[in-house]
Amino acid sequence: MTVRDEKRPDANDGLQISAHDIDVLLVDDDEAWVGSTGTVLEHQREAFSVTTATTLESAFETFVSQDPDCVVCDYQLEYGTGLELLAEVREIDPDRPFLLVTGAGSEGIASDAIGHQVTDYLPKRSLAGRDDVLARRIEATVHSYRTERALARERRSKEAMLEIVTATTSRDGLTREFCQHLVTERDYDVAWIGTRDGANGLAPQETVGIENSLNGASSTTEPNRDAELIRVALERQKPVVAAPTPHDESDGRVGSAKGPTRQKDESGTATATTSRKWFEIEHDRDDTGAAVPIEHDGTAVGVLAVYANDDDRIDGHELDVLLAYGRTIGYALRTAEWKQSLVSATPVVIEFEFTDERAPLLAFAAKLPDGATIDVLTAIVLEDGLCYIARVQSVSSAEIQNAATEVESVTSNTFDESTGRCELVVSTPTPEGVLAEHGMRVLETGVERGRGIVTVVCPDETNVQELATALQERYPTANVGSIRSKRHAARRTKLDELIGSMTDKQLQAIELAFYSGYFERPREHNTTEIASKLGVSRTTFTQHLRAAERKLLTRIFDPPE
Repeated sequence: MTVRDEKRPDANDGLQISAHDIDVLLVDDDEAWVGSTGTVLEHQREAFSVTTATTLESAFETFVSQDPDCVVCDYQLEYGTGLELLAEVREIDPDRPFLLVTGAGSEGIASDAIGHQVTDYLPKRSLAGRDDVLARRIEATVHSYRTERALARERRSKEAMLEIVTATTSRDGLTREFCQHLVTERDYDVAWIGTRDGANGLAPQETVGIENSLNGASSTTEPNRDAELIRVALERQKPVVAAPTPHDESDGRVGSAKGPTRQKDESGTATATTSRKWFEIEHDRDDTGAAVPIEHDGTAVGVLAVYANDDDRIDGHELDVLLAYGRTIGYALRTAEWKQSLVSATPVVIEFEFTDERAPLLAFAAKLPDGATIDVLTAIVLEDGLCYIARVQSVSSAEIQNAATEVESVTSNTFDESTGRCELVVSTPTPEGVLAEHGMRVLETGVERGRGIVTVVCPDETNVQELATALQERYPTANVGSIRSKRHAARRTKLDELIGSMTDKQLQAIELAFYSGYFERPREHNTTEIASKLGVSRTTFTQHLRAAERKLLTRIFDPPE
């Protein structure tokens, strides 16, 4: 499926009902009339598909088996009236468009038809000639019917979302309930939710739908088959539609040629349409996928992906609906995280995100040429500043120097072009420094696409809201990206046990020594050089380093009982 131009709502449009095909059941005991009228209707409207019936029995059987969008029935039939068929249709669907046509026409018949809840009433004489009166009436009634159903569906969806948010408090419960709702109530084949796990990945939370539809979705960072769909939605923070790749008729599979021409941007990703509301990509399967960011306070905290086999299932309006789901899920997850952090008996790990270039690392990254990447290995708090040690790729020494010169807070820098390792010393304040001042231990720092991420461990007595407020006082764009219980981070827990006996100075010494290549052969920096970075004597640094090494090895080879 490709998204069609006529289905794209403008930014200020309300509910949009797309011009899907209309299946019409035409009933009359006059075979000549139903045959000619059906042909005329299909000629007048390309979207019409007309099925005919000449008896009440065959008409009802066709209605049940084909479920048409509209029934057009003559009043007087050979063995009954159209009102008998109307009564049976109303038992199945009280609102299905039903147009009653009569050759005689009288106020009594009209009144009787209205009493049986007929949708519209047309004398046959009004249909004479080549006018498209009947086609226009069919279009109008079906459009009204679909609009009412869509509005009712939106009301039910909003009520369901509210119920899920208010009745479910756990993170797992929320994702499961939302995915289940999207499959059972909005008729998707599959619904998938993943949330941010670190700076660059997603952790699958829930998958509901056809078994094995998402290959590996329960055990990998992203659904393998749609990694591109998920990646674009997360990085661009816009909806993405993945449509089947068009195929030649020679291979037995014909792709849709109804969509607009897609253009690729500099990264090779299909760009958003002219409305800039969503991106389009292709995948080599028969179903259609859509992904929207799960957002809270303007930050993408995850991705919601859905899949459908109906080519026309996902249009501009449906993407707006999915965006509303994404915002609601983001709010619900954040609320659950805050509640959990307030009652948790264990420390929590928090990711803070910010885009303010007053943060030295972001300011430095903004000055680097396009295409440069920064992988921060560690950020070490110094007495009067902070030292970032990072691998920087696709950049030269001169470009590093120029960028550092343009950022006032950068006090010194070194860059090894052969290894790509950069040491950047900046003056305070920094986001890491502000968080450290409030008792947080910084786990990692990341930067990508103008966004910085600082991950910290909070002690169990920390007031997370006060911590966020303190950071926002210095960096107004800062917000909480995710909160998770530290007990779930098994690898981090083991690391904490290893380094738990070290003092801050000892940990600082061994960490800087490691990332400065002190343990490499040959050594990239000696103790004198590393000590100067910390602003201490060589003897003091050596004492801290040896104490850290001894404690670390003791925890490994002679752990406490």
